[in-house]
Amino acid sequence: MKYKYSGCSRLSVLNIPNSVTSIGSYAFYGCKSLTSVTIPDRLQLIDNAVFWGCSGLRSVVIPNMVEVIGERAFQDCSSLTSVSIGELVDSIAYAAFAACKSLTSVTFPDSVRVIGNLAFTDCIQLAGGHRNSVLDRRRATYGRHRRC
Repeated sequence: MKYKYSGCSRLSVLNIPNSVTSIGSYAFYGCKSLTSVTIPDRLQLIDNAVFWGCSGLRSVVIPNMVEVIGERAFQDCSSLTSVSIGELVDSIAYAAFAACKSLTSVTFPDSVRVIGNLAFTDCIQLAGGHRNSVLDRRRATYGRHRRC
C-alpha cells in the first residue's frame, strides 16, 4: 500500500480491512480530510510516514499485534488528541508523533522498550510531567523530546 492514497483530499473515514497486516510507507500521507481511522486487530506494522500530515485525524488506537510504529508515522497530525498504544508495541521510531500539537493523552503498555529521538517533540499539549512519569517509568530508551 506504499503511497496508495497519498494526498487524497476526499478521504475522511478509513476502515482498513481485517486482511491487512501492514501499511506501507506514506500510504495515507497528507490526507488532510481524514478524521477517523479503524486499524484492524491483525495489523503488525505501521511503516514510516503512513499518516504524516493527516491534520484532521483526532484519535488513534494502535492494535495489540502492532510491534513497530515507524518513523514520522503520525507526524503533523495536528488535531490528534489521544493515542492508545497496543500491548505488543516494542518501539516507537524517530519523530513518530512529532508536532501533534493537540495531543493530550498517550497510553503506553509495558512492552514499549524504545522511544526514538524526537518521537514526541513539539507535542505542546502533553502534560509537563509526561516524560518522567510515563517514559522513565517504562524504562524506555529515548532521545531528545523538545517541548514535551
